[in-house]
Amino acid sequence: MKKWVSEMIKQHAHTAIEVNNVSKFIENAKNSDKIGKVSFANLALLLRDLKNTAKTYETILNNEGVHFAPDGSYYEKVAEINEKKNTDNND
Repeated sequence: MKKWVSEMIKQHAHTAIEVNNVSKFIENAKNSDKIGKVSFANLALLLRDLKNTAKTYETILNNEGVHFAPDGSYYEKVAEINEKKNTDNND
């Protein structure tokens, strides 16, 4: 795996954690008197941008052959098996 791809995986993981943290904070801040409307809106903008950044990382990593498992694991695609059927053999 290329070194920069490995670093991008770390950045994606960090961004995914930040998305979760900001999401939780926003959920708790909804009913709080301590967070004003402007601050809440700023947090919503931050969350939107973090999600976009995570999606960008996912697209780039996918283009580099890195795939994601539902459990959050990363896998590098090392080969692809394409089975061609012989149309002459009735298989």
